[in-house]
Amino acid sequence: MSADNIVVIGYRLKLAFEGTALEALMPKFEPNKTFKDKEKIDADLASKRAAWLAEAVQTPYLATFDEVYLSRPKKERVWRGTSIERGKDTGKPPLSVSVANWLLREFPDWSGELVGSGRSPALFIGFNPKLFLKVLGEECSLPGIFKPLPPGMWYGSSDNYRDIEEAIIPGGFEKRLSLETVLKLRWPTSEADAASWERLKTWKEPGVNPQLDGMLATELAGQLGFLRNW
Repeated sequence: MSADNIVVIGYRLKLAFEGTALEALMPKFEPNKTFKDKEKIDADLASKRAAWLAEAVQTPYLATFDEVYLSRPKKERVWRGTSIERGKDTGKPPLSVSVANWLLREFPDWSGELVGSGRSPALFIGFNPKLFLKVLGEECSLPGIFKPLPPGMWYGSSDNYRDIEEAIIPGGFEKRLSLETVLKLRWPTSEADAASWERLKTWKEPGVNPQLDGMLATELAGQLGFLRNW
């Protein structure tokens, strides 16, 4: 895979449903059977609902894109979009369709109408790119949208993405190494290199500011060798 074909991603998700539509999808929770006090029961149910919602916003079908940042560093091409600009309230297709359209324009050679029949011409790099691709693929295939994507783009293979967080924190060491610790160690030591990282000082965690996610992923991809001569 050539560095020319790398797509750096940053994205923020939100719940795809609200109000009665969200209530209809939420499981019916039962309180702890040992609780008799109404306040304890209500608190227990509220805690379970909150936990479900926290997971739902990271779950395909239940989540949708709120903002997306896409960059082809070697081509110096960047695309950004927000849900405010698109979706049911604007008369425009959802943000996922705009993302898909950009990718298909950038990579017209997507191959594979059948699962496993072709390889992705792009390599996605970012924080949790697997979730990004699953949300994209599932949403675009839904009735009412029905813009199914080439399976090689999003389904069944880890060959087409590199997870930055997984790359900088070796497997099995997650409990001993936090993102904050690792990033302190990866901050450039020379003043010249550190200057380009200054804008990233406000970065806190993935999924909050898609542009900063993409910028940090780009810098780390250079350190890791995913982007050679960067």
